[in-house]
Amino acid sequence: FRDYTTKPARLIRLCRTEEADWKTTSKGKRKRTEQERSFFLERLKEEKIQEIQARSKARIEDLFRDWLDLAKSTRSPRTAESYESTARYYLDAVGDHPGDAYDGRKQKIFVDALRFRGLADHSIQAHLRQLKACFRHGERVGLIDRAPLVEPLRVADREITAFSQDDLDRIGRHLENRLRIGPPFRRRFYQNHIRAHVMLTWTGMRAGELCHLLLRDIHLEDRVIAIVPDGSDWAPKSRRVDRVPISLKLQKFLVGDINERPLGDKYYLDGGDGSPAYPKRDQLTQAFKRLLTRVGISNIKPVHGYRASLATRLIKAGVGIVEVQKIMRHQQIQTTRQYVDSIHLDLHKAVDVL
Repeated sequence: FRDYTTKPARLIRLCRTEEADWKTTSKGKRKRTEQERSFFLERLKEEKIQEIQARSKARIEDLFRDWLDLAKSTRSPRTAESYESTARYYLDAVGDHPGDAYDGRKQKIFVDALRFRGLADHSIQAHLRQLKACFRHGERVGLIDRAPLVEPLRVADREITAFSQDDLDRIGRHLENRLRIGPPFRRRFYQNHIRAHVMLTWTGMRAGELCHLLLRDIHLEDRVIAIVPDGSDWAPKSRRVDRVPISLKLQKFLVGDINERPLGDKYYLDGGDGSPAYPKRDQLTQAFKRLLTRVGISNIKPVHGYRASLATRLIKAGVGIVEVQKIMRHQQIQTTRQYVDSIHLDLHKAVDVL
């Protein structure tokens, strides 16, 4: 029969032709009469209509709740937190409504509200992708009959701004100076900033990975750092054990740094009592935002700037894009290309090889 609850209307199959023409009795299969066939199909149609109506009763809050419950058990805490923000932003902007009643008008309200919050188009695009994933989940588990269409934004490919070598040198000099002339009770604070600056410069590590990096996972003999869960609710983005190569310069720094550590230190960025100095990645990000303001660097994301700087410096040094992808631990090579800041590439040197 034709279902007019969707736009465009669609045909729904009630059963196979053989099932409509024949019935099973105690004496075997018997052909239905025209009246029996009509009654049988009418009953199936009523059951299907009731099923569709039951599904259409699901509200967007119900979809979000079921989707988030699943995400908390199957996704990383960071991903689940991002999903929660999508649900919160949407309900704040649009409010509750039937799960299958999403349309272009509601999307415009949602997008305008996100822009009012100051979110960039790439961040808005991420929230729209997550909203689409929620609708697909609702369709998959039967809360709605069909996932509504979520139109993507038209945004240009993102290229992340990298720190120049001069920027990195300025940050390093500033931190060394603060460690030298700063008050003694702030010594560990500045030491952790120097440790973070050096590690980010030579590995491009993610903020969460750095915050939860244990000293025991730094293997200097093998020149590798293992990215593994630290026993808290944090987990690596890839949800698997990753290995980060240690350069010779980083190895030299780590040997001196680790040998001078107090016995109670457990984390690479330790608070002094065996706990992480920055339990949340946002705390480290905010600390480095303030640091960049002090040294006069703007319009560069703190941790992403380090990752982009590493990718750009590797490309400038002649390292192949595939090797850079492996070092950055990106699943898609297109993601790695977005981290290469073309402003810092020497294009004249490139054409001079011809």
